[in-house]
Amino acid sequence: MKNIFTLLIVVLSFFTTHFFAQTTTYLWSNGATTSTINVNPSVTTTYRVTISQNGVNYYDSLIVAVNGNPTISGASTVCSNKNTQLTGTGIPAVSNAWVSSNASVVTVSNTGLVTGVAAGTATITYTNSDGCSTTQTITVYPSLVGVDYITSCSPITWIDGNSYTTSNNSATFTIVSGSAYGCDSLVTLNLTILPTVTSTTNTTICESELPYSWNGLTFNAAGTQTATLVGANGCDSLATLSLTVNPTTTPTFTQVEQYCQNGSSPTLPSTSNNGITGTWTPATIATTTLGTTNYVFTPTTGVCATPFTMPIQIISCAEIGACNILVYQIGNNATATSSAPVTILEFPPNFTNTTTPLQITAPVTGANNLTNISGGATGNTSSILTGYMNTYNGFTAIPGYSDPDNTPNIESSSDNERVNVINALP
Repeated sequence: MKNIFTLLIVVLSFFTTHFFAQTTTYLWSNGATTSTINVNPSVTTTYRVTISQNGVNYYDSLIVAVNGNPTISGASTVCSNKNTQLTGTGIPAVSNAWVSSNASVVTVSNTGLVTGVAAGTATITYTNSDGCSTTQTITVYPSLVGVDYITSCSPITWIDGNSYTTSNNSATFTIVSGSAYGCDSLVTLNLTILPTVTSTTNTTICESELPYSWNGLTFNAAGTQTATLVGANGCDSLATLSLTVNPTTTPTFTQVEQYCQNGSSPTLPSTSNNGITGTWTPATIATTTLGTTNYVFTPTTGVCATPFTMPIQIISCAEIGACNILVYQIGNNATATSSAPVTILEFPPNFTNTTTPLQITAPVTGANNLTNISGGATGNTSSILTGYMNTYNGFTAIPGYSDPDNTPNIESSSDNERVNVINALP
């Protein structure tokens, strides 16, 4: 700022005293004609004045020295919490040489050291010892502060060069001049290390289920394998299977004998001879249809056993003779009321109680009728019939029939014993 000097030329009292009442005029070198002038030179200037009284001129002069404004050198920007040095020309004023217009944005020391406080702008004024001053605008940029969020399935090496194997939210790192304005950036780590999920499964299967597939693995025998999968958190999931293989057993059963058509049948066993449980298909023996039917035993789920098939044959009584004839005693030496003899059974070749086919006479009164008969073969009729029944196990309890007095056997007595016969032939 330029200094303004006011020149006041006062006519000496000498002239006032001696030339009182005289006319006085003034003429300045800048053309002014007043007794005083205001000047504002940009450079050092000499001002001259001519004072005239009664034709006599008097001369005087005054030099007005102009000092140049000071200048400030140094950066016009600074980062918050950082310093920059300003320098002013000339000799600084004794007091308040450096002044900040806003100390909440920037401060300045008496030596011109500027400190950024907060983002914004402020004006720094420098005054030299001549009283001249100049200003400079300082812009404060913030030092950036940020958080680095990282989620990882495995350990990481961060920007600070350190390795982190567990979650961490306290590590910090300063990136020097890392911001867009060249200010430092303070970064805080927020690291989450996700766990690797592990699981173990124990499974037991039957040998017949091999090879066994599980999560992309193939088992050809018992053992342990681990599969690497992707868990719900996106990280590896280690799934281990411990496989036990039980041997497969074949159930065993006593083969069921033939059954006569339309006869009753026993319940098929739900447990095999070697202790395997299960169910049959069909569930019961049907005797209505002639022929052979395969009954399949399916082991209970979870039991390591193979299915078992048992063929069961349903036959006609005419095919095996007396198998469907039940005989029982009704008394000794009963009077025969038979008509013409009828051959209703014929012993197979291995029957040795008699050398001729057994002839039983009975009136032909229809199927399933109780009839008085008498034996017509050599030897004791009762003994012959009993022998036949004993030779073929089960004859005395033929399925599907029962005798009236629940006596399914022959009692040996005397010759020509009278017996009753139920003819089961259709």
